[in-house]
Amino acid sequence: LRLVRMLRLMKLMRVAKASRIYKRLEEHIAIASAYVSLIKFLMLLLFSAHWLACFWVLVAEVRYGTGTPTWIDVLADKLVSAGEIKPHWNPLAPYESSSAAHAAGVCVPQHYPINHFFKYQAAFYWAIVTVTSVGYGDITPVTTSEMSCCSLAILVGAGIWAYIIGNACSTLAMLDCDTLEHKQLMDQVNKFVSVHNVNPEFTTKLRRYFIQRKRLDR
Repeated sequence: LRLVRMLRLMKLMRVAKASRIYKRLEEHIAIASAYVSLIKFLMLLLFSAHWLACFWVLVAEVRYGTGTPTWIDVLADKLVSAGEIKPHWNPLAPYESSSAAHAAGVCVPQHYPINHFFKYQAAFYWAIVTVTSVGYGDITPVTTSEMSCCSLAILVGAGIWAYIIGNACSTLAMLDCDTLEHKQLMDQVNKFVSVHNVNPEFTTKLRRYFIQRKRLDR
């Protein structure tokens, strides 16, 4: 049943149609390409964090009912201490031992009854601090399987964050093309006067000319 539900995720491939919508908007709305790129990077960050959050919750949910503690159980202890959720009733309390409780047919819950909102909120927070390489360390893997999955998420997040930072920096530099072009021109002027031993007085006038030209171009 879980496999069938996971196959339904293939419907999300329809998100690819968003590129067609963007092309239509680009034809009717005049917006700087640099701002569009920054918005795309932000959406990439949010979507990546969302998928990693779903993956992190899934890692814990597949262990449900096995008796193995997960990061959700550790989170639940913290939420109970903070008063966010109420501790669940222990069904073993009336019995002398767990074997006696099992003999009586008592089902012992393996996890705290945390609603899906708390799970997703915590997982999304974990995904954001993982992708952005902040890593507060308040939500950490508990078992070796969670460590392996967490290592995979860190590698994926590092690649996504490196791509976003690298492209965002170049995009921000494009926002002020005139200043960038002026700096490159001044570098060429300085190199030229240095190689050809131009008279210092003339060099000063030459620099002043290009600086004044930049101010007039505004």
